[in-house]
Amino acid sequence: MTGHTQSPDPTLDPELCPVHRSLEIVGDRWTMLILRRALLRGTTRFADFRDGLHIAPNILTDRLGKLVEEGIMERHGYREPGSRERFEYVLTEAGREFNMLVSALAGWGAKNRPLENSRRVDAYTLDDQQPVELAYVTPEGERVDPQRVSTRRRDLGDNPR
Repeated sequence: MTGHTQSPDPTLDPELCPVHRSLEIVGDRWTMLILRRALLRGTTRFADFRDGLHIAPNILTDRLGKLVEEGIMERHGYREPGSRERFEYVLTEAGREFNMLVSALAGWGAKNRPLENSRRVDAYTLDDQQPVELAYVTPEGERVDPQRVSTRRRDLGDNPR
């Protein structure tokens, strides 16, 4: 965010802020890494999340439960022959929309937190593999340099301009 800064308003309810509400769900490292793995690798099974992320089972259970409760993932039962019922965790539409956030974080990290021999994530279209990137775009389709973008808070019902 560029432009002017405002002094904190002690009467502002943080629950009204969409960033605050979003971070209550996905604001910790493990939740974001679970979503990244689901989006980039198509991971759905508990054991695959656990083994791929090297995450403690109790933490994984907690984070998957929260993602299901918040409608970002759905839990589906399955049974391997001779085994007990297990569950896989499938992204919902809301979960798949996190692809933009994961891509934005990956791009920011590659640019601002580079490491030698690190990875980068490229986005592309599914149909013809054309590279795509995130951008600010006006309603008329004009691309806007992020340095020219600022934000402001509006209460619902305010005039959009």
